[in-house]
Amino acid sequence: MFSMTFRSIMLIVLPAFLIIAGCDRSTDPDNGHVDDMEVVNIIDRTQTARPVIATWTHDDGWDVEVLYELSKSAEEDRTRVSLGVDVYNSLNEKLELCEGCEYEIRYWTVLGATEGIIDLSLDEEILFHGDHVHIYGLEEGETQIEFILWHGDHADAATTPVTFRVVE
Repeated sequence: MFSMTFRSIMLIVLPAFLIIAGCDRSTDPDNGHVDDMEVVNIIDRTQTARPVIATWTHDDGWDVEVLYELSKSAEEDRTRVSLGVDVYNSLNEKLELCEGCEYEIRYWTVLGATEGIIDLSLDEEILFHGDHVHIYGLEEGETQIEFILWHGDHADAATTPVTFRVVE
């Protein structure tokens, strides 16, 4: 009985371990993973000039306290901001970000951040577009978000949190 239980456990644990081990976060270019996200530029795509409105660096964090101030959305008139993202590695090479590419940019709220300020209930196809994201405001207030370098079905790297504000 002991050997049967042990074998059953090993049949579950071993494959899980191999999956996790196979998805390490090394910087070896042959394994397709990046963990040296050094610079992230956030671009306001709603403006014609498309200026860089914030920069995050691995060593110094964000150069702004509030990333963006968005007007509250009405259900029938969904107000959103479209933010472009450029990501550079430690060699100052710009990573290719696009829908269907190896890497995409995404965001999520930080664990413990105020929920319900931005709308995360929308389909991924509405929120994430490879090299840019859409953020919809729901309620007035502030929350903390992180930008994620998405690789397949998981995050390879993330920025530190930054404040996103929704106003009336």
